Amino acid sequence: MLYAQLPWSPPTIWTGTKYDAELTAPIHVPGPQPSPLPEATLHGTPTGIVEARLLTPLNSATDGRGTPVVAVLTQPLLTADGKQVLFPEGARMTGLVTVSHPARWFGRNGQMRFTFRSIAREDAKPTIIHGQLAAAEAAPGTHAKLNEEGTAKSSSGPEKYLAPLALGVLATSAFDGDATSNPVHSGVDSNGLGFAARVAVMSSANAVLLRTFAVYAASKSIYFRWIARGHEIDFPKDSRVQILLNAR
Repeated sequence: MLYAQLPWSPPTIWTGTKYDAELTAPIHVPGPQPSPLPEATLHGTPTGIVEARLLTPLNSATDGRGTPVVAVLTQPLLTADGKQVLFPEGARMTGLVTVSHPARWFGRNGQMRFTFRSIAREDAKPTIIHGQLAAAEAAPGTHAKLNEEGTAKSSSGPEKYLAPLALGVLATSAFDGDATSNPVHSGVDSNGLGFAARVAVMSSANAVLLRTFAVYAASKSIYFRWIARGHEIDFPKDSRVQILLNAR
């Protein structure tokens, strides 16, 4: 948190950062390869949970109801005993967006639901499925949550309430007559405006400057969390998802 407050910092790649690479040619893995599992004959509608990644980027601000969605399996769908393959890794699922509401003013966040209607092996006839979103890797900062129907909604998190409350208390304390006499007090009261603002307030010991920064920080927090548009729900391309396949 302190590192992020600095006015300048060198480019950083944090531990655990993930990358998605699109291969230009198949990778040959040396050594003995496991024998492939036999393919099973499908009877009825497939069920279970499948691991996949989205080939279609989705955003509640731009993709409305009826937008086509394509995903590809990253793990094979096996029979209940795990000895046969119903659909191999690489099989494609197709579907569409069924619910899409963009973010609106007064902190109302976007939401989206999409379902999958068919799955197919390469160069094979599609099979009808009933798939809904069970889990997803959304874009950072969206705080996505899923309900039982598979609707993804962006959440503002506890900061929506805690940040304005904390900054409001600090703004009130800035009107204390002794606030500017204590550099630490001044630095705390100017919170919400970064490292440079704190240095300016602590070095100047100016009551008007302190109060201006404190009120501005509280007002900005209230505006962006309660008045401005909320957060969109965003699923970038290659987002990892889990799809629940139902019988109907």
